[in-house]
Amino acid sequence: RIFNFSLTPIYGLMRALQPVAGINYGAEKYERSIKSFKIFSFVSLIIMLPFWLLSMIDPNLVLGSMLPQVTFDSEYIFSFRIFMSIAPLLSVTMTAMTFWPSIKKAAPAMVIGLGRQLFLYIPLMIILPRIFGIQSIYVGSFAIDVLLSVIVILMLSRNFKELRELKAVRET
Repeated sequence: RIFNFSLTPIYGLMRALQPVAGINYGAEKYERSIKSFKIFSFVSLIIMLPFWLLSMIDPNLVLGSMLPQVTFDSEYIFSFRIFMSIAPLLSVTMTAMTFWPSIKKAAPAMVIGLGRQLFLYIPLMIILPRIFGIQSIYVGSFAIDVLLSVIVILMLSRNFKELRELKAVRET
């Protein structure tokens, strides 16, 4: 619940990004479409950063606000920190999931969205706990999101380059 709460501002910004990026793309203002993605990703990061920092610095305070009667041991705090540590990168990943359909590239969003759940999360969440214990779910989740974030950033770089090349072709 805490993780989803920290991502809530990103959900709102994702909805606002799609028409901004899409309208600029449709008007062949590709650089403005790219810039809108960067602005929305940055704002998402800035909005969630204070809550994320508080979660990393004092997880007992954050967890205690949701579960006031529970005492958290060091293993639980460690798992919480691992799980929350990926949140800043998700501002880019989640914003990209909205950006791609707005520039007529829905396939990456679909493949990453479904692939993440079906081919990565489900198998790892069934296999890892049997081999390494319950805490491996948090480490596995972190590893999946880091890997996907790197892939998303690389794909976005390529998409930005393609849009800039498309702009250059249309200007000539």
